[in-house]
Order: sequence, then C-alpha cells, then structure tokens
Amino acid sequence: MRKAAAKLFGLAIAVSAIFVSVNAAESSALVKYKITDENSIDKSLTGVDGDPDKGRALSINRKKGNCLACHVMPIPEQQFHGNIGPELHGVGERYSKGEIRLRIVNPKVVNSDTIMPAFYRNSGFTRTHKKFRGKTILSAQEVEDILSYVAMIGENYKVRSGDTLSQIAQSNKASLRNILVLNPALKGNPDKLNVGQEIVMPAGSN
Repeated sequence: MRKAAAKLFGLAIAVSAIFVSVNAAESSALVKYKITDENSIDKSLTGVDGDPDKGRALSINRKKGNCLACHVMPIPEQQFHGNIGPELHGVGERYSKGEIRLRIVNPKVVNSDTIMPAFYRNSGFTRTHKKFRGKTILSAQEVEDILSYVAMIGENYKVRSGDTLSQIAQSNKASLRNILVLNPALKGNPDKLNVGQEIVMPAGSN
C-alpha cells in the first residue's frame, strides 16, 4: 500500500515538474465560457477558428501544450511520448469539439482526480511560482488552435496497391489539406505512398 502511494506521489511530482517550466500566457481576464450539462464548452473562446498547423506545433512544444508528455500521439517524428493519459489516436471520433475544448480548458470538471493541468485557468492552484500567478498556460486562441488539431485526429488508413493521396481523400470524403496537416511528412511528395503504410485520417472520414 505504501509503495503504491509512493509511486503515485512520485508520478504526480514528475508530471507537475513537466509543467513548471511552461511559458505562461500573458496575465489577462479569462474569456467567459459556458459548460453544458454534457460536459462540453460548445462555443469557441475567441470566435475565431483555430489553426490546426499551429495546434500541432503547440501540442509538441515542451513549453506550451506539451501533449506528448502524457499522451501517445500520431506524430512519429517526435520521441518520448508519454503513457500517463490515453492515446490520442482517434480522439476526434470519440469526443465532440466541445468535449475536447473543456478537457483542455479545465479537465478537473470532468475528472476531479486527473493530474492533467488546466491549460486555461489562472487561479485555484497551490504553491504557484509568483511569476506564473494570474496567468494561464495557454491563451484562449492557443486553446482553439490545439483543439482544431486534436479534434481532427481520426483513425488510421492502410495504403493499398494503386492508392494515391487524392483518391484516398475522395473515397473517404476527407479534405486533402487536413490529411496533410495530420501527415506533414507527405507534403513533399504526397503521392509517394507505400503499400501497407498507415496514414492518419481526419475524424469523420468514412
């Protein structure tokens, strides 16, 4: 029992340390938002669509979103994916954008025991360094940018003989641009595909 408690405490300390070095967003009043009965924030925090390219970059930025610290993500060029949280493959199929937005803003609303930090909260913390007091980890627009990327992550498609990326997009009713956002390694030569290669598809694809 003591060993299990010590292990859990050590895990909490390790995860907390990951976020001590974050570059907190500038101190400002939080945008007001409404949480629905379905544990969702349905409306954008900014009224501006997020940029999935920026969201992908933020999610692997060790001093910002840092999603990789706790989640396995479909970003093969990055090393050291965490496994504390659930894998994000197919997350856009499992949750609505509003549900994901709330989990980024303040996941403790959904699970009070989670060790995932609230990325858009500026009070209610304990032992906060003075230079981070009154600040959020992410700005409202950065929340929307990460959301636009994460909510896009669907399931994988395995390339078949004769496939081209355009054909894959068309047959699965998916946006070619979104496929390239999820698979940036394909941008240089989008139709250089190998049979059996797995491509991350946008959520909602057939």
